[in-house]
Amino acid sequence: MKNREAFLQTMKQWNLNQSIRAQLIFAIAICFIAAFLVFAVSYSFSDWIWGEPDHVFYMEAMAEDLAHELEDYDLWKDQAAVKKLMEANSNEQRDILLVSMTGEVLYRTTGASDSFLDISRILSDQLTTRWHLDWLNAKEAYYHVAYPFYSKTEQGYVVVKGTTVGTPPPMRDFQQMLLQLALSLGTFIGLFFLLTNGKMRYFEQLAGGLLEISKGKLGFRVPEKSRDELGSLAANINYMAEELQRKIEAEKKAENAKYEWITSLSHDLKTPLTSIIGYLRLVKDKKYTSAEQHEQYVRVAFDKSEKLEGLLDHMLEYTKLTNPDLTIRRETVCINEFLEQLVEEMTLIADMNQTTFKKEIPEEGIRVEVDPEKMVRVFENLLMNAVKYGDKKRDITVRLYREEDQAVICVQNFGDPLKEKDLEQLFNRFYRIDRSRSPETGGSGLGLSIAKNIVEKHGGEIWAESEGRKIRFYVKLGLVRVP
Repeated sequence: MKNREAFLQTMKQWNLNQSIRAQLIFAIAICFIAAFLVFAVSYSFSDWIWGEPDHVFYMEAMAEDLAHELEDYDLWKDQAAVKKLMEANSNEQRDILLVSMTGEVLYRTTGASDSFLDISRILSDQLTTRWHLDWLNAKEAYYHVAYPFYSKTEQGYVVVKGTTVGTPPPMRDFQQMLLQLALSLGTFIGLFFLLTNGKMRYFEQLAGGLLEISKGKLGFRVPEKSRDELGSLAANINYMAEELQRKIEAEKKAENAKYEWITSLSHDLKTPLTSIIGYLRLVKDKKYTSAEQHEQYVRVAFDKSEKLEGLLDHMLEYTKLTNPDLTIRRETVCINEFLEQLVEEMTLIADMNQTTFKKEIPEEGIRVEVDPEKMVRVFENLLMNAVKYGDKKRDITVRLYREEDQAVICVQNFGDPLKEKDLEQLFNRFYRIDRSRSPETGGSGLGLSIAKNIVEKHGGEIWAESEGRKIRFYVKLGLVRVP
């Protein structure tokens, strides 16, 4: 099974449309085949390109060389050496003969059978037509080349007799080979350039796109033209730009919310502080008419001081719980009992707000690993919000259930429907649905942000949904893994 999966994975990697490596190898193979065909065709038509090889010139050069070498020999005393020299320069297509001035054959190589040659005719043909070729029967067309020699004891002609089939001159063969290689190499490079031109232009587009994005144009998108690695790279570039754009926009919204919250907070802090200062000044200046009025001024100042202290405590708590270095001390907790206890503790507050809790908690123990102290803060916030902002005389439902390997807790109450934009920003720091609320009539905009931070540090999820007048808050936590 593993071998089959590995094979399928390999085949997928080598899919021509999905792998640059496969495309590159395919392009190189095509270029190599084309270059080989050009080489083969140019070799086949080399005679047409270059013209028929000049065998006569080649034979004349051979005859001249032999004539010069014979100058050092005694033609009769050095017979063995002369024959060896002649045999070394002959082959199946060439015979070499030494002919006297009168045409008598003095020496001949093994393959030759002539005993007399018409030297005057050979010289005449050599000067006029240079060679006799039978183009229809090339292998049977013989030609002769004669060159005079002068040995120590004899003079005559070196005659080379050959066919049109033979080895062309070495320099001509070398030049022809260079031309064929140049044509093949040019074909390979040109075809490779054409086959890869599209990909190189796509590379340039991606590089240009990255440059545009780096300039801050996060709305710019590169084209996703292929399904291979370049297409994947283009998709990742676009995803990166989208994520950067989303995060920057989220940061801007958070900064705006922070600015609005600071403005509101300044007013919230100033209001009780102004009251405290005002009442204390009345007490200090003894601007009261009775002991009861004096006690009333002191009591109001004290109440305002407590509210101011609570607001400051809330801010300090937010700073502490949203610290990146916040330590989570996990313990195995039965979430059933945990919720039962919290609901029981808040029953009195619910009664005072003319509402009740409805529990849908299974008897089966559902265990999670959490920091109990910090998780209490999460559910206290959710339950308190449900009590404070929910409709009076309507039940608040606390539901617990399993979902695969996770525990899901749902707190549902009834209230004014939430808009989609409110649901999206509900857990942002400093965000309050009703901007006119102060800490006396509404939250500070930090509670749900704190709850989200704690849940996410536990590896869980928290979100809200609105359906008509039903408002639901969900918390999802991982179950304890049983070994």
